[in-house]
Amino acid sequence: MYLKRLTLHGFKSFAQKTEIHYHPGITAIVGPNGCGKSNVIDAVRWVLGEQRARALRSEKMDNVIFNGTTKRRALGLAEVSLHIENNRGILPLEYSEVVITRRLYRSGESEYLLNNVLCRLKDITDLFMDTGMGAGAYSVIELKMIEEILSESVTERRRLFEEAAGITKYKTRRKQALQKLESTQQDLARVQDLVDELERQVRSLANQAGKARKYKQFRDRFTELETQLALREFGRLQTEIAQFAARKLDVEHTLEALQGELITFEAQVEQHRLYLTHLETSLADLQQERAAHLDVIRKAEADLRVEKERHTQAQRALSRLKHEVVEADVRHGQLVKHVDSLSIALGTALETSLEQARERVEAQKKQQDAQAGYEQALQELEGLRSAERKVTQERSFLQAELGRLTNKLELMEGEVARLEQDRQAYQQSQISLFEKTQWVAESLEEAQKATERAHMLLAEGEKLHELKTVALNDAQQMLRITEQKASALGAEVKLLENLVASYEEFSQAVQFLAKKTDWSASPPLTVSDILACDVAYQVAIDAALREFAGCFVVSSEAEAGAAIDLLRSQGKGRSDFLLLNRLPKEVVTSPTVDGALPAVSVIRAAPVYYTLAQVLLGNVFLVESLEQAQALALKTDEEGPYLRFMAPTGEWADTNGTLHGGSKKHAPATANRLGRRERLAQAHEELQVLEQQKQVQTGQFRQIRDEL
Repeated sequence: MYLKRLTLHGFKSFAQKTEIHYHPGITAIVGPNGCGKSNVIDAVRWVLGEQRARALRSEKMDNVIFNGTTKRRALGLAEVSLHIENNRGILPLEYSEVVITRRLYRSGESEYLLNNVLCRLKDITDLFMDTGMGAGAYSVIELKMIEEILSESVTERRRLFEEAAGITKYKTRRKQALQKLESTQQDLARVQDLVDELERQVRSLANQAGKARKYKQFRDRFTELETQLALREFGRLQTEIAQFAARKLDVEHTLEALQGELITFEAQVEQHRLYLTHLETSLADLQQERAAHLDVIRKAEADLRVEKERHTQAQRALSRLKHEVVEADVRHGQLVKHVDSLSIALGTALETSLEQARERVEAQKKQQDAQAGYEQALQELEGLRSAERKVTQERSFLQAELGRLTNKLELMEGEVARLEQDRQAYQQSQISLFEKTQWVAESLEEAQKATERAHMLLAEGEKLHELKTVALNDAQQMLRITEQKASALGAEVKLLENLVASYEEFSQAVQFLAKKTDWSASPPLTVSDILACDVAYQVAIDAALREFAGCFVVSSEAEAGAAIDLLRSQGKGRSDFLLLNRLPKEVVTSPTVDGALPAVSVIRAAPVYYTLAQVLLGNVFLVESLEQAQALALKTDEEGPYLRFMAPTGEWADTNGTLHGGSKKHAPATANRLGRRERLAQAHEELQVLEQQKQVQTGQFRQIRDEL
């Protein structure tokens, strides 16, 4: 092994990448002072892992990076690679050429590479240990180091000699091993302290666990009783709710009917009130009209009396006029007769005028007197005729006035008859209105009674609503309790599933076969998965099973062979198998031992595994203590069958004189697997029951909520 090449870049004065080749023989580096000869030696020591800045003639490690000049800028990286020819295999590597590289950045970060692969400083130090090369080895010696070696103590020179002899590696390993042992001893002491503390806590926790188990039992019993009571109360409340719901429906229907009737009554009352108002208005109008008609009637009666008086006077005047007319007619007749007689006389006079010429003067005078009488008679006749005409006109006027008054009287009599009819109709309407008012009052009273009944029904409905609200809160509380139980049980199921799927307490082979299930036609199960018992017997049963607890139970040799071939091919170790087809058909039952309980009697397993349990535990009995186990083992006949007596702590004694006992810090992990699958199945069933109960309670809760 020798140096082949040294590559420098950014290390001290080597700003550019520089390669120095070491050819066979002696390679010397010569040059004036300050040209960088010592920097080459420093680079070799630095790349081999030197951590002391003073050994590299620097105050701090980042000074080895090229710091720049007036013409060149400073670099941010120093890198040195050392190529070593490993043709003799001194270095424990398969490579014939080994490249050691070290990089340092101005940020303080540092990297080590071995054949361009990142590694640790420890890897490089271990690689060159006892090879004569290293940061503090004798392979790199300066002039001043010779003086230091000659002046140093025997211990320092001995270190160099040991390095040259190749025993430094073993001393270093011994020192490291002693340090590890010391650290382990300290850790063990701390662990022992922790164990002691944990044992104290475990004892306290065991007491607490016992109390917790009792509390859990009492709590479960209390929860069960409380649930039963709640279910009974819930059933009773459901019945009451159903009854109240039916009553509520009836009340609601009755209330709706009454409300409809009340609305109808109110509408009718309002109509009657309006009609009554209208009737009152009409009555007031009729009363006003009646008063007016009464005034008119009184006025008409007064006028009628006046007209009657006038009619009487007119009758009297008419009678008088008739009498005067008769008298005028008589006088007219007399005058006519007189005129006629005068005319006759005048004719006679005219005929005899000649004869009476002498008497003309006298006759003329008489004629003048007759003429004057005639004219007076004509005047009287004309006056009578005028009086007759006047009487006729007055008679016509009086007759017309009489007809008018008669018509007016007839109209007044008709008006009086109509007013009498209106009065009778008004009295009839008053009677009808009074009857209607009484009916409205009775209807209003019935409506008030119906309203009171409706209020009573409404109060009952509110009470029913309160009961349903209480039932709803109870149902919600029970649903919440069930959900909490289901959530806790679901977490327990997940935990049990993880624990069942994990086989960390067994060997690597068992864990591997438990995950690789293709070698078995059914899910692989160990004895601890198949057998189950109460918690009080788990430690004793696990101690009785011993290594059989982790054995896989298979149906045939072919299945076991497939598992063994898989273990061989994967290099996962070995495992034990129990063949069901090789178990005896008939197993001798366990003998009876007074004071001991056969272990098989506390085992729970599927019927197909009863024979397996009898084979494994047929000679095992459970007792209360190790002392009782010893006593029973001594009392049992030595020539009889082999028997083993197990204490609850896992200690035991057998009829062959073997006694197993001592302190037991905690139950083995395999003991907890006994009955774990059984508990998981029970938890699944309980979870399913809780889910069904949750669905039922959810339905009931929604039903009550919808009813509300």
